[in-house]
Amino acid sequence: MEEIYKKLEAEEATIRYIVLVFLGAGINFTIGLAVMISGITALIQSPIQTLSSTLPQSTTLLATCYFVIGILYSISASLTFRPKRILSPLYIQITTAAFVSIVIMFVFMTVSFYPPIDLVVGSIVALVLFLFSLMIFFVAGIGQTLVVKFLVGLNGTKENVNSFGLLINSKLENVLKVLNSSDFQEALLLDRREKRKTGEHSCVFRTPRAARQQLFIAIIEDPNDNEKTQLATVSYRQTYYGIMKLGHLVEDQRKRTITSALKKAGLTFSSDNTDSLARLMAYTHGLSITESKLLTLRSLPPHSKAILIGLISMILIMTAIWQGNCITFEMYETFLVFAVFSILFDLLPLLRTKRKKLELD
Repeated sequence: MEEIYKKLEAEEATIRYIVLVFLGAGINFTIGLAVMISGITALIQSPIQTLSSTLPQSTTLLATCYFVIGILYSISASLTFRPKRILSPLYIQITTAAFVSIVIMFVFMTVSFYPPIDLVVGSIVALVLFLFSLMIFFVAGIGQTLVVKFLVGLNGTKENVNSFGLLINSKLENVLKVLNSSDFQEALLLDRREKRKTGEHSCVFRTPRAARQQLFIAIIEDPNDNEKTQLATVSYRQTYYGIMKLGHLVEDQRKRTITSALKKAGLTFSSDNTDSLARLMAYTHGLSITESKLLTLRSLPPHSKAILIGLISMILIMTAIWQGNCITFEMYETFLVFAVFSILFDLLPLLRTKRKKLELD
């Protein structure tokens, strides 16, 4: 009965995903059509000026809104899923491009052209316009996806990882000697630069960040007996949108490598299937890529929230002043450049610092 319920739940999530993709494509197409009409109108009215200088302010503003609204829509829709599931802007953009071909064919069928357009010529024109729009939407989708993945975090929970734990009958420094050895790290493809000392009596090892197969090994001194050490691992395969479990053969091989190295060093151990501190630490670091950066904003200190609110307010005020023709577009562009620098150098370091503090806690 439980399996049937899970299948129905998965099918419902898939249907919701498809519906949201088409809804997002409809929103994209509405704004994108306005961008295209604005740009084409400017090109027809003054082709030389448009091609040699910049697009009109209205076109630039619509294009910016198109990009930002697509990001906001994908983020909002992604966070409505339980568990979270990234609604890919790339899929939405590809679907939007399909709408373009439908509109082109509708225009050819309903509008009378003089001289009449040959069927072959019309098909070639429609194909060229479709491919051109697909290229533009595809590039926009890649940029939007990178932003959404960063802010929302990848798909995945504890159910999508492999994990096992050991209770080693030895002090932490003896276990560290084994894990720090070159042979051990080469066998498990660990990266020395990724080693993190998370506390006075704890440490985390991991594979390179760019590797598709990720492995985290957390060790911590047993709080009940300082003559023992807790060890736990978390491993998974990282995909473009999320994480998923590794095969049993890979996981068993890694477990044998760890246990063999401990035996070779003369250390005894036993399996530990409890929710130990080491396992909690391994989950914290291993699942950090699935955590939403937006939720981190809620735990920011008051002065950081004030900076963020003030920056958003200034952007809205400057946009209103620019739209009221009180300042030039060049001055508005200059303000936006400095606003982006403020986000990069003021807010992002605060988010990273807060995230590291949460990991240590």
